[in-house]
Amino acid sequence: MPPYPLSSFRRSQVTLELRFDEAFVLWDRAGALWEAVRRQFRTLKHSQVTPNQTTFTGDNRFTLVVSLDRAVITDHKPSGGTTATLDVMSKFAEVVLQHLEVPVLKRVGTRIIYSLRCKTSDEARAKLAEAMPLSFGEATFFNIKPTQFSPHLKIDVSDGELGYTVQFHKNEKKYEFDPPPEVSDLNLEPRNEAIEELTLDFDFFTTQPIPTESFDVRVWLAGWNKSLSRDADNLLDRLKSIG
Repeated sequence: MPPYPLSSFRRSQVTLELRFDEAFVLWDRAGALWEAVRRQFRTLKHSQVTPNQTTFTGDNRFTLVVSLDRAVITDHKPSGGTTATLDVMSKFAEVVLQHLEVPVLKRVGTRIIYSLRCKTSDEARAKLAEAMPLSFGEATFFNIKPTQFSPHLKIDVSDGELGYTVQFHKNEKKYEFDPPPEVSDLNLEPRNEAIEELTLDFDFFTTQPIPTESFDVRVWLAGWNKSLSRDADNLLDRLKSIG
């Protein structure tokens, strides 16, 4: 078993992307499309509306984007179960493909990101070294001695019809909040935080066009979730020997 199996990580983001030939009917049907999407959510707020692209946020959880040649939905709070993610993404894809009359999908992609929170940057590097023991040792390049070492692994695989990319690395997220003077009466304090974590990033995709009539979004998403449960720990176990 790997030192940090998939169960050690939190599923932090899931994205579904559908690419297709330019669907110019979007110019005429954007209103009807988003009205149909709105029925899925308690709240749906627009953040960008242009003739060629519209972006909405659903229930302060999902980001939804529809443009002339693609539709993207991201679940930013998928750490519970997969049912809610599957339901919303499946319905969104159904509505988009129906309203835009898309006959063929040029590419389907699903990205699932997992994170493992660490207390410090040093702890993140230590856990990464334990999970993926690749090291330069004492080797010095470009006159920089490697007192801190954080490898970033990327694997690209394809069989001609389907493919996947896996990335594994240390990540730092920085958040800054500096309230403007006009809200000083609210007594909001500035905040600067940094989150250290290990990121395990899976991206599954098609490499050949797919007719929409033979594509089931729910089956696609459920299949990759099942594959992750089956194979992710075996892949992480294999990483222990790359050093």
